[in-house]
Amino acid sequence: MDLRHANEHGLAVSSRFEGAGDEVIEILGVRRPALRIDEVADVRAWRWKTRNRYWLDPDDGRILRSRLQFCPEMPPIEMEVLKPAVA
Repeated sequence: MDLRHANEHGLAVSSRFEGAGDEVIEILGVRRPALRIDEVADVRAWRWKTRNRYWLDPDDGRILRSRLQFCPEMPPIEMEVLKPAVA
């Protein structure tokens, strides 16, 4: 990973994924079922861990929403898919 400072490149990130279960999320006023998966990422060189979250469509596995943090100096980034799946 190359994100933090100009002189830090190729940092090793280890991660593991955990199933967090079924949830109902709301996007643009529409409630829909989702499967939440958590990723626990560890950057040992920084002595830092974070928990990223992904909400997947249980029918096709598409990521509907995610909350990701890439380094300790930046707040998490939240993304949502606003366009419905094309049949």
